[in-house]
Order: sequence, then C-alpha cells, then structure tokens
Amino acid sequence: MSHYLYTTSPLSRLALFILCLVCGSAAMAQNGRFDLRLRQQSSDCATRKVVFALEVKASDADHTFTLASSDLRFAYPTDVLTNPILSSQANYASGNYGSQTFVNQDGIITVNINYLGGVHTDTINVNTSWRTVSHITFDVPQASTGCYTLTWNTTDFPSLNVYQLGSTPGSKVSATLGIASNATGCAFTAPTATLSGTQSVDKDESAMLTITLTGIAPWKVTLSNGNTYTSSNTMQMIEVYPTASTTYSITKVEDACSVGTVSGNVVISVKDPVPACQTLCAPISFKIVKN
Repeated sequence: MSHYLYTTSPLSRLALFILCLVCGSAAMAQNGRFDLRLRQQSSDCATRKVVFALEVKASDADHTFTLASSDLRFAYPTDVLTNPILSSQANYASGNYGSQTFVNQDGIITVNINYLGGVHTDTINVNTSWRTVSHITFDVPQASTGCYTLTWNTTDFPSLNVYQLGSTPGSKVSATLGIASNATGCAFTAPTATLSGTQSVDKDESAMLTITLTGIAPWKVTLSNGNTYTSSNTMQMIEVYPTASTTYSITKVEDACSVGTVSGNVVISVKDPVPACQTLCAPISFKIVKN
C-alpha cells in the first residue's frame, strides 16, 4: 500500500491565513443600533432640585453591541432649569471605562463616555434592557414648576455620537441611531385652587366660601377682593362680609413648590331688607253722653 503526503504551498497557506483574518474580523464586527431616552428620575421641592436619567439600550436583539467612547448631547431650557451637574455615573464609568466627563455650554449638555479597555474581549454591554448611563441634576427657580422639554441633539450641531467597538484593535465605528426619546414634563406638579359657595345672605350677614386645594402644603391664596390667606389644609373655609351682591374668585395660588392654576367664580347675593310693618292710625272722634 502506498502512502501519500499532502503539503500546501506557501501561497496556499497565505491565502488560508488571510481567509482566517477576514472570517475572524467578520465574527468580531458589531452591528449596533441604539435607542436613547431622557427620563425624570426624581424631584425635591424642599431643595428645588430635579434629577434626570440618561439611558441607552439596543433597538432589538439583533443589534446589541459593546459601547466605545461616545458623546451624549441634549439641549435643555435655561430659563426653567439651571446649574446642571453630573450627579452620578451609573454605568460605563468603571472597569474598561474611565470616569465620564461633563460639559455644559449654551444650554447644551454633553456627557462623554471614555472607553479605555480591550478591543474584542469585552462582553456585550448594550442589550435590549435600558441601562442608565448617568444622572444629571438641575436647580429649579423659586415658584417655578420647572416645566421643560429636553431634546437629544440628533441633527443640530454639535450632534451626539455613539460608537461601538471596531473589528480591529483600537478602532471604533458609529452605531446606528434607532429612537431617541426626548423628555417633556414639569419638575413639580402645579397646585390648584377651586372656589365654591354661591349663596344668598341677608344684609350685614357674613358668607362662608370654600377653597379646595391640591399640591404640597402650605398654600397661599389671593382672593379677588385683595385678601390673602394661608392654609395647611386641602379644604379651607373663608368668611367674607359683602355689603352688596359680589362675585368672588381666586386670582393666585402658590404651594410650597410653585405657582398654580385657579378656577371657580362665586356669587354672594345680598338680599334687600324686608320693610318693617307700620301701624296706621286714624283720628277717632268721640263724645261723652250723660244719662
């Protein structure tokens, strides 16, 4: 029996090596598509601060990836939110990532994610569950509800940049944007005050008005007659003394957090007094007759 020894030429070995490199690179290449959202995490009326979470996830299971150095940018209204700070770094700030950096300029915030680690050995860390990148804390001006719209800079310059690890050492490539959800709302819920108690009273008689309140105590309420009342109860009775028929309304309400909305018009009708009964007397003529 004859035995044959097969060998490959140097050219064949080179071709095989190149093929392995190509296949390996293809296997390591990522096809990331991401969603972003901004979400109000909490607010504190006493300190007048509101906290937002910056969150990221993969659009679906076919587009998970490992996050490389990236720049998350969004705009905020500087008249209702002030003094932003990077208050916490939840993910992508340890291990193969350095500390995040924070820039606030002309109403645009940038959170920089700084990737420092390996190239292909990292575990996929952008999957289909929302992951918090960091938290941003703002101050809210006094008496303001802090109503806001936070908008991701997806097209405006400078736009956000999200990258995934590339297929070669030290490289990164852009991930594809899926949905970037902006945030609209109010840091604090505006209080409300509703007036009720329409009635009729006699002249010189007082009337009781009812104010129903929502929000956070204490409340300060201003009535249309110029009087101001402070209450710690969600229902407050107010006594008024109209000298003539009068319409009352609330002109302003403030709670511990902000200025709110008012409703309700109350008419107090003052009845005309009933005339007093008068006895009419007629002169009577008489004479005494002697028997």
